[in-house]
Amino acid sequence: MIKALASNPKLKDGNSIHSHLIRSGFDSNQFVMSSLIKLYTKGGSIVSARQIFDEMNQPEIVAWTAMINGYLTQGELNEALALFKRMCMVGPEPDSVTLTVVLSVCGKLGDLGVGMQVHSFIEKHVIERDSFLGNSLMIMYAECGFLDIAHKVFDEMPRRTVVCFNSIISQYLKHGEVEMARDIFGKMPLRDVVSWNTMLTGLAQTGHSQEALTLYREMGTFGMRPTKVTMLGVISSCTDLGALGLGMWVHAYVEKKSLNFDGFLDSALIDMYCKCGSIDMGLQLFDRALRGDLMSWTSIICGLASHGHGEQALRLFSRMRESGIEPDNIVFLGVLSACSHAGLVDEGIRHFDSMENEYRITPKIEHYGCMVDLFGRGGQLEEALRLILGMPMRPNAIVWGALLSACKVHNDGRLGVMVAKRLLELEPSDPGNSILLATIYARDYEWDCVMRLRKEVRERGLRKTPGCSSIEVYGIVHEFLVGDSSHLEFKTIYSMLKTIEEQIKNTTCFQDN
Repeated sequence: MIKALASNPKLKDGNSIHSHLIRSGFDSNQFVMSSLIKLYTKGGSIVSARQIFDEMNQPEIVAWTAMINGYLTQGELNEALALFKRMCMVGPEPDSVTLTVVLSVCGKLGDLGVGMQVHSFIEKHVIERDSFLGNSLMIMYAECGFLDIAHKVFDEMPRRTVVCFNSIISQYLKHGEVEMARDIFGKMPLRDVVSWNTMLTGLAQTGHSQEALTLYREMGTFGMRPTKVTMLGVISSCTDLGALGLGMWVHAYVEKKSLNFDGFLDSALIDMYCKCGSIDMGLQLFDRALRGDLMSWTSIICGLASHGHGEQALRLFSRMRESGIEPDNIVFLGVLSACSHAGLVDEGIRHFDSMENEYRITPKIEHYGCMVDLFGRGGQLEEALRLILGMPMRPNAIVWGALLSACKVHNDGRLGVMVAKRLLELEPSDPGNSILLATIYARDYEWDCVMRLRKEVRERGLRKTPGCSSIEVYGIVHEFLVGDSSHLEFKTIYSMLKTIEEQIKNTTCFQDN
């Protein structure tokens, strides 16, 4: 009965059962009371769970493990580790299940010291390293940043399950080691749909969107049916590439296969339509969204803000708050961006102040960057500078860059030179900063300074990152770099560009005449 309640926690029923257990004398049964601890922790009442644990007479390993896992479930990681250390001093010897839980705690905390002690304990006591324990040990090292040791643990596993393969691939992708993830994925003796989803979503999240879409097409040839997690990675890739046509096809497929029956993909689809330029479709989908959760509101508010519909975004933000949904730091980025695009300086200041005053949200550096952009667009450059100098964290290149852009727009050469020099200190290897500073000097006719900067760029061998553009044709996204000749049809493309250029010149000449 307790296990049934634990799958759908109802603390009122749990309290009733607890009272009955005490009256019936079952409160001395370790397994029953451990199940009750699990029920309370799953229901969010960690204090009640700990009270039960503390009242137990010499709790056995199953109770210790249930309580430590309860702290892990509720995100109270330091409490979980403290209880494990206490168990090592006064309690029973940990078993493989306990150690699996503790390794998960160490990984999430990044506590390599305790994690290595657990590893040493496993080796010293010759505890059988089953796939669960070995997998947890591997993940712990990876999450602590030691991928080489994690891979060594993976190689030494006596039996590597599909879950173990999926875990190591996920960790490599999380740390940006895409090549290693590809290699392991290619060598897998058996793949399940989770393997494909792990690889596909990892590629999408690391900016390898074209490859993610290729992998999606390969899934079908291997007989794998896509899930809603698969489609989340595919939609994200379409968003990244700006592939609206393909995104619309994916949306139609999702609807046909009923993969969005619970609204899981609503926010991703809204985000895709907005970022691909179809704000009307994004709004239509938002109005039909099943969940209407914070993520959906965030997607549409940020989408409207990025397209310059600042006032409409702010109206939706007001509706969101009226519906009882609490904003988070991400939706505030959209709100501040909306104020910036709409030129609503005073309203932007009010929303920025409300983050801490009303919602106890500490502004991050991105929020300060939005405010600098807001003041800069409004021509309040000195106010923007004061905000930067008063930030609780060190301003980064993005923040200074927002102010420099404003200095260019408003022709403030004096402040622009100071800001550009700060940027050069932060990013000395970025030639774009030197070019911007040279542009400001040129506006003030300081040609000696311009020549000096250009000479420094040449001598240091700095090169500006080439511009990149993409276009979707019949569901295939083609990417181009400046001066690129790698495309199979580059001769035809450049020939057409030349023809267009000549037509523009002829049209201009005709208009001049």
